[in-house]
Order: sequence, then C-alpha cells, then structure tokens
Amino acid sequence: MPRKKPEPAEDNLAKLIKEYYSLDMQIKELTDRKEALNKTIKLSMRTRGITKFKADDLIASFTVHIRIKYYEDLAVKKLKSLGFTQAVKEIVDADAVKNLIKTGQISADILNSYMESKEVEILTIKKE
Repeated sequence: MPRKKPEPAEDNLAKLIKEYYSLDMQIKELTDRKEALNKTIKLSMRTRGITKFKADDLIASFTVHIRIKYYEDLAVKKLKSLGFTQAVKEIVDADAVKNLIKTGQISADILNSYMESKEVEILTIKKE
C-alpha cells in the first residue's frame, strides 16, 4: 500500500494559498490589460485600413472572418426536406453545406433564414 504524502505544515499551506491567490489576481489583471490592448490595436488597424504592422521584430496581423452559425433545428429540417441528408449529422455539417453551395447543388439564399452570420476580428502577434 503506497504511503500518503505528508500534509504541508499549516503555515506552509497558508503561504501556498496566498501565493496562489496573488498569482490568480495578477493573471486576471494582465488578462484585462491584454484584452483592452487587443481591442485598441484592432480598432487602430481597422481605422487605418491595414492588415499587417511591424514593430521591431513583432508582426501584427489583423483579419476579419465571417463566422456562420446555423439554427440547427430549422436548417436540419430544411436540408432533409430538400433531400440533402448527406449534409446533416444530427446537426448541420457546415462543410457539406458549403460544398453543396460551391458545387451549385443548392443556393446559399435558401438557408439564409436558418443561420446567423457574425463578423469575427482576429489579431495575431508573432515574432518574425
């Protein structure tokens, strides 16, 4: 039978708890600062109409993507009624629907009322 590890002394446990709390608070503060900087940088790049910016050895990339989310229950019914069961996996298979649209088998307009489209801004900063 393996032996249990000895419990840390109460004063050591208190020290660990205080250190953990301090680190947790620092992470939260840094996360808030990072999110604010992210918004400011995106706004600046969007306003200037730029997608890349170099700052010393760092490169910031700013892209905008359209994220589509189907209203699953309605879109599944519609696709099944049109006979496109290959595009349904109990949920809408977005890749299969995209392929149906791409190959001209179905018009994107047919499903517009069964989905929502959301613009997503993405900022990436990396070293060269």
